[in-house]
Amino acid sequence: MTRKICLILNITLLLSIFLTQTNLKKANANTNPTMWIVAKDGSGNFTSISEAIYNESVSNGDTIFVRSATYFENIVINKSISLIGEDPNKTVIKGNGTYSVIFVNSNNVTIANFTVTGSGMRPPDSAIYVNSSSEVVIKYNKIIDNNNGISFYSSVNNLILGNVIANNSFPGIFAVSTRDSFISSNFISGNMKGIAFYISTKNHIVNNTVNNSKEEGIYLDSSSSSIIYHNNFHQNAVQTWSNMANVWDYEGEGNYWSDYNGSDFFTGFYQNETGSDGIGDTPYIINANNRDNFPLMGPFYAHDVYVGGEEHQVSLISNSTISNFSFKIGQETGNRMLNFSVAGEDGSTGFCRVSVPTRLMNYTLVLLVDGEEAIPTFLNLQRESYRCIYFTYNHSVHVVTIISSKELSLYNELLAEYIHLMEKFVSLNESYLSLLDGLSLLMDSYAQLQSNYTELYKLYRGLLLKYDESLQNLQNLTYAFLAAITLFIAVIIYLSKRAHMIRSSSEADMDKTG
Repeated sequence: MTRKICLILNITLLLSIFLTQTNLKKANANTNPTMWIVAKDGSGNFTSISEAIYNESVSNGDTIFVRSATYFENIVINKSISLIGEDPNKTVIKGNGTYSVIFVNSNNVTIANFTVTGSGMRPPDSAIYVNSSSEVVIKYNKIIDNNNGISFYSSVNNLILGNVIANNSFPGIFAVSTRDSFISSNFISGNMKGIAFYISTKNHIVNNTVNNSKEEGIYLDSSSSSIIYHNNFHQNAVQTWSNMANVWDYEGEGNYWSDYNGSDFFTGFYQNETGSDGIGDTPYIINANNRDNFPLMGPFYAHDVYVGGEEHQVSLISNSTISNFSFKIGQETGNRMLNFSVAGEDGSTGFCRVSVPTRLMNYTLVLLVDGEEAIPTFLNLQRESYRCIYFTYNHSVHVVTIISSKELSLYNELLAEYIHLMEKFVSLNESYLSLLDGLSLLMDSYAQLQSNYTELYKLYRGLLLKYDESLQNLQNLTYAFLAAITLFIAVIIYLSKRAHMIRSSSEADMDKTG
């Protein structure tokens, strides 16, 4: 109950500060920006940061560069300036224990490379407090041992990047009525809450590590439509809390949750194809309206690579500790190579899921583990501008190298074409052998037919001889029959004539006697 009252007071005081703020925000563009030097030893233009900011010669668009020292002051920034420290470990702004250490009341402000500590302990007091401002960039600072770390009220389009925010009494990042802001690549540890948003919407929370929070790692009260992915939530008392719908994954990848107990036996966008891919097979359920559909099986690592003035981000998901990351281009070969070390508990199985921009490494990827080629699984990503490989190994310390080589790519293309041609040749050879088998069968059938023909011909010749013989016999019989008929007719004629002659002789004799 006490904490809830403190949070309510916090929001109320933030609103009060906003409503009573009388500083005007200057928006005039500076066509000739100037860099001013603050040096505590007097070697610069000013000896304190406040002196530089309040000086009328310092105007919108200028940069105030602060040399390493500890500056005991509370600062109000009411100009559109860049406040840049020389070294975040050695350039310290230490408040007097009251109010916020840095109070921002202007648009287009950048604060970078400081250690900021020593805020007051009232609910709104913070290391850096941004009041109703936009386009504020807070990057590469160490925000340690304050009441709140970084606070925003009624602000839009701001960037919190690459800060270490640790051991603050209340939230590491605290925002009320804030939208369209980007929180990325921050290490947020040991605060009461890691990130706390109230009545805020459409923010991006990406690639942060939030651990060892005494309460929630991320707390979203009456806040919706934010996109939260590629974060590592590790060993927070409560990983997350949200009473409105937000999005917890993007393009097939979500967040790493140290209390996720799912398995990884399947791959694919719907996690329904056999094979591991570094993404959990079942969602991480927050509540009925919030779920991470693609929880990561290991922490997320991101490394920026700069080539030809262009920035590329290589991302890794691994259950190993990743170290010694580097990128280089071979001077003679032009090969592009990523190198990093992996380490883990001996006897266990490690995995890496590595996503590489195609604009950085656009040729065939070759994987070496401890100098020996390994065969990875190539994964299909929703992000067409990235290529992704997945591989496993027995845990110990290994050096991983990923090479993108034009020569190797051409070799692989030729090898693929050769394999394709060989497959065609094998297929054609199989067809040829099949045709040969068919021809052999046809020849066997032909030989059988020839044999059958010979036998039939022999039978035919035999029958023909018998026919000729029978025909000759028939002819002989015919001749004999005709001869017999002729003889018979001749006999008949002869006998008929003989009878006629006898009759005629008898009749003559009778005439004589009569």
